[in-house]
Amino acid sequence: MDLRETELYLERTFNRGRKEISGRGPLSTKVRIVDDVIFVKMKMEYSGLSLRLFRFVSECKQEDQYYDSVRDDSRVIAAKILSTICDLQILAMHFKIDIDNRFSFTTIILDGDLENLIVNGKVMKPD
Repeated sequence: MDLRETELYLERTFNRGRKEISGRGPLSTKVRIVDDVIFVKMKMEYSGLSLRLFRFVSECKQEDQYYDSVRDDSRVIAAKILSTICDLQILAMHFKIDIDNRFSFTTIILDGDLENLIVNGKVMKPD
């Protein structure tokens, strides 16, 4: 698998993972792999209630606690997805939600250079 094929595979699988967590998948997903980092940008359709909740959490300066509450589920799903193509582990995950533009951003930091593994043909092709 080349770099773009891997990114497209991750886009599809992160879509399914998001749906598994929230019950609703994103409108679109973009994934980019740079060295040991995976960047995930999802265009979301939030309900009116979800938008109000995110704004309330943000106004109360509780975003970090909110992100902590979803980090464990997200980490498990991301690790499961990564295990289908490589043996790298997740060192850290960072989340950010842009409520006004309805985007969700996730940065996944790995313990090795995934881009280099892909370029050198050392990434498994998923079933």
